[in-house]
Amino acid sequence: MATRITVLVDDRRAQPALATEHGLAFWVEHDGHKLLLDAGASGQALLRNAEALGIRLEEAEAIALSHGHFDHTGGLAAVIPRLGGVDLYAHPDAFVRKYSKTPAGAWQSIGIALTQAQLEAAGIFCRLSKTPQEVMPGVWLTGEPVRDPRCVPSTPHLYADNPVGRIIDPFHDDQALVLLGPDGFIVVSGCAHSGIVNLCRAAQQIANPRRLVGQGRLRAVVGGFHLGSASIEQLQSTIEGLHALGTEAIYPCHCTGDAATRALVQAFPRFRQPIAAGSILNF
Repeated sequence: MATRITVLVDDRRAQPALATEHGLAFWVEHDGHKLLLDAGASGQALLRNAEALGIRLEEAEAIALSHGHFDHTGGLAAVIPRLGGVDLYAHPDAFVRKYSKTPAGAWQSIGIALTQAQLEAAGIFCRLSKTPQEVMPGVWLTGEPVRDPRCVPSTPHLYADNPVGRIIDPFHDDQALVLLGPDGFIVVSGCAHSGIVNLCRAAQQIANPRRLVGQGRLRAVVGGFHLGSASIEQLQSTIEGLHALGTEAIYPCHCTGDAATRALVQAFPRFRQPIAAGSILNF
């Protein structure tokens, strides 16, 4: 069973001809199936990089969203006309309005620009679930993970609308992609606002629900970990949690943060590699 993950959009690039932006998108090929995980912040970077990398976005069988921030959903409007009628998998709260509060107290809208109704009018059927759902054979989304607060990044400046008013975003919509295979499983994260360790534990429950010894190897953790402002204690809890899960490889990018990336590289010296737009991982 072959798995290939290509970084389509990231804040950095591994190939000089590619575009960069504050955003993230992955092209995932797993056991003959193809899907798009997130879509970056703009269609410009997504389409340019896909063409440069020889990726035919129209071959996507589905779209999956890690959460509802603009830097992961902004490219949807550009890519949807190329996809025809495919399903989009997400948590229902991905469509909740989201904001960033500046130090001066100003509000900036940072949520998804398209509504569910607009997507479905364009032929994209939205399959929304708070619990784990299978996107295609061997490919799952975790849904809302159980959270160990020690491993949850602190983001007090990020808010979301709620029936009672605007609140600090609880990130119920944050989830990760899980790729299952006979040799174990791979976790692909967007930003891990709910904590990368918590997402990996949720993925483990999908891959090995009874946690049998010798089964459910965590072969790799890929993506953004949102540890740029993590405390020393949070970072240490994250590293300890990943080690406890038996994580074999770490591939950080996007919002992980330079200091956290260095710490992860040091903590996993044999099995780590920072990635960027144009990076290709084969498993």
